[in-house]
Amino acid sequence: MADITDLLIPITVDAWRTFELDAAVTLGLPTTAWKPQTPERVLIEIDSRSLNLLGIVATEAIRGGFLTYARGAWLTLLASDTFGTERKAATFASCLVTFMSSSSTPHVIPVGDRVIVKKTGTDITYRVDGPFIIPSGPGGIIADLVAVCETAGSSGTAIAGDIAEIQDALIDVAVVNTTTAVGIDEEPDEDLRARARLATGPLSPAGPEAAYEYIATTMLRADGQPVDVTKVKVTEDEDDGNVTAYYASPSGPSVDVGLNMNPQPGDVIYETRRLVVPNGVKYQGFPATALTLNIDYIAAVRSTILRELGLTTDEVKDIVANYLASYIASRDLPIEGFPMVSVLPPYVGILPAQDIADLIGEAVRLNSDIEAGVAGGKLLYAITVSSGDLLYEPGEVAVLGSIVADLVVY
Repeated sequence: MADITDLLIPITVDAWRTFELDAAVTLGLPTTAWKPQTPERVLIEIDSRSLNLLGIVATEAIRGGFLTYARGAWLTLLASDTFGTERKAATFASCLVTFMSSSSTPHVIPVGDRVIVKKTGTDITYRVDGPFIIPSGPGGIIADLVAVCETAGSSGTAIAGDIAEIQDALIDVAVVNTTTAVGIDEEPDEDLRARARLATGPLSPAGPEAAYEYIATTMLRADGQPVDVTKVKVTEDEDDGNVTAYYASPSGPSVDVGLNMNPQPGDVIYETRRLVVPNGVKYQGFPATALTLNIDYIAAVRSTILRELGLTTDEVKDIVANYLASYIASRDLPIEGFPMVSVLPPYVGILPAQDIADLIGEAVRLNSDIEAGVAGGKLLYAITVSSGDLLYEPGEVAVLGSIVADLVVY
């Protein structure tokens, strides 16, 4: 059966041009006497391009009426107007940083001032707002200050240790981020489409899994901002039908879930009980538990392709680290990982080491625009992840820890 992409094919500029010239011939106009750039041919060219553009716009508008085919701004409009689901904006990555001073005098950062720090080797900056005081040294340390990226999206992602430069003039002061910063790009079409499809879940009196997921990923806090939940794991007891749900944000456990024993209006547990849970069903909601994923890998790198792409081994490591951080934060890696028959209690899921190896290879190919056929289309090969499989217990969500990379150039 034909789908909408088969039915909606915009007419090309060449086809419109041919159509209009044929029409002119039918009317008896001397088209063969029209030379390039004459008014007649210029008008036909303008008309052909305008009709082609109109066809493209009309095609997108028609696609925009169907959730499966709508895309871009048309999908944003459809999801909001028909499904009450708003596209999530890009987020600003944040993390904890520590300043270390060897200066003989303290540095005072007052209210309204800030220190700008940078991701090493990049132009990505983060602001650390005052007030705070960096004690004098040697050994002067202030820890657990919040650095917020000044650019929204995944470009702000930085694993622990990546932020180690200070843009402002602070004499004899060093900085390092002690936690991973995760920035998320504007919600992609496929994720928005998936959430819009969940929108009808809360209408069911049976309280299906989709209802729990939709409420948690779509509701707003009391201040009007979206709750920090992107992953939901719902488990129903086969014997009594009672439900347990775990919730996570891109950076790990969510702060917006609330307390199971004392939920408050505006938190996820309270609103889920109010809007979703059927009478007679016992529901318990919890923030997911962080499960640190430390990755240790070795990969062989072709020197010829490194030269061709203008990449250093350190740049390859950065590409891999950022890609892994974005994947672990995304909906693609669910709470409790992936089910596997061979996983025995108390474990309930797994992220296989082979999957991590595949991601490492995929990261560089995608970020370097390596085309198939160029040295086999592979920059990395023989990737070995010695850190092994990641095994999950109930309610655990992966958060990125350290990455130890050994690249062997051949």
